[in-house]
Amino acid sequence: MIGRRQMQFIFCDDMRRELGSKVSFMGVYGPAVEVTEGRSHGVTVVSMFQAHYGDDISDVKVAVGVSKDGEAEKRHALHGMPTDALNDDKKPESVRALEKLVPDHEIPAILVGTTRFDGLDYKQFCEIKGYYNGKVIARTVFYRKPSSASKGKSPKSPPKADRTSPKVKSRAK
Repeated sequence: MIGRRQMQFIFCDDMRRELGSKVSFMGVYGPAVEVTEGRSHGVTVVSMFQAHYGDDISDVKVAVGVSKDGEAEKRHALHGMPTDALNDDKKPESVRALEKLVPDHEIPAILVGTTRFDGLDYKQFCEIKGYYNGKVIARTVFYRKPSSASKGKSPKSPPKADRTSPKVKSRAK
């Protein structure tokens, strides 16, 4: 059986619910993202909490923290988990039928929430963290590569090869 509780965050441009209970994520960001265009941009933070029907989730706290250019983090508590969402009587009939069909398969409930941050404006970097019960479990950093042109300098040319270093001989036959 999969663990009783799991929490995940996905940082992306957008999330869409599709037909057939599918969810699509557009423009998923990794742990470090170089931003090259425009001054400000936005990000969608998707929080997905998995638990089993009948679990008490009244103690679950979810938040997102945002800090820009090393300033103090602003933490945003996400809406509380709907404590009655996992009542056993809320389990859909399709889930009950599948659990009868496939022995030893308890299907968990997944509660999904989204938070959109638009107009993120920063000079060097912006860090976004996902918190589950007060602990950071996910983070991404958007950063701007400093351009030498913006500092009034001409771009540096690549360094010339060191002529004193030994040459590697090819062993191709």
